Amino acid sequence: MIGVIMARGKESLDDFYPLKKYGNLTTVRRTVLNFLQKGFDEIIVVVGEHGQEVEVQCAKMDVIFYQDEEYRSHTYLESVLKAIEHFSPEEDFIYTTVKTPFFQGNTLLDLMKEDSGIYITYYGEEKGNIFRFPKNILSKLKDTQQETVEEAIDFLPEGFKKQMTNDPGVVYLPEQTIPKVIGEHNSQLLRSYVKVSIAREHKFFGPGVRQLLKLIDVDGSVKNACQSMGMSYSKAWKMIKVMEEELGFEVIVRRPGGSSGGESYLTPEGKIFLEKYEQYENLMRKESKKLFSEIFQEYN
Repeated sequence: MIGVIMARGKESLDDFYPLKKYGNLTTVRRTVLNFLQKGFDEIIVVVGEHGQEVEVQCAKMDVIFYQDEEYRSHTYLESVLKAIEHFSPEEDFIYTTVKTPFFQGNTLLDLMKEDSGIYITYYGEEKGNIFRFPKNILSKLKDTQQETVEEAIDFLPEGFKKQMTNDPGVVYLPEQTIPKVIGEHNSQLLRSYVKVSIAREHKFFGPGVRQLLKLIDVDGSVKNACQSMGMSYSKAWKMIKVMEEELGFEVIVRRPGGSSGGESYLTPEGKIFLEKYEQYENLMRKESKKLFSEIFQEYN
């Protein structure tokens, strides 16, 4: 399952909500941390205007950015659908926006435990801003022709299930109440962060390389993968060069294409190594999470 966060907003930087600070954290950073705290390793942040500023806020957080170049003519719903289709069309996903950054991580866990389907969080009688969708919902959402995901839900023929929660952070909080919840929200962000790296003579494989290879596999382009990660093109090729030297085999094949831009793709050996790394990384994270819960349980 993946997390999808809408971080588009008004065009004026002075009125740009994703960069609004509450405490020491911007709303986009708080929202991403909610997903990271519960172990999501694939988080898509959808951006339009001021995309670079959002990327700076989320630097080194291992998120994927989808820059909608046509955001001025696209609805928010269209931007979300394009992002999901581009990166992960075959996975269920949990969607929210940066407008409600104070929800609790356990709300995400509860949604993840449910059977596949359409779920909307509710706090009492009030509809929340966190949704779970099945992987096959994209075309149905598009057919509603609504402006936002929130509006589209009411037009889906199969309806939705209510996910009742005692988490007030799933709804839009009045500005005057937010100072009261900042401390509580900060306390629930406590988490361990284990970065699994592989080395030989030099460290050559870790979360950054893993994400780069996965995006190249999706896009067929190193350049596009770099844009999605907020990484320079030269840095990416340096990482690839070091990795291939340490492994002793080719991981990326590049085919120049002149005006068409060419393509890059993973070799069979590269795909196998990536799969083994992800298997190892997932096992390490599970064990780390278990140990962290046992040792630091009094702080959770």
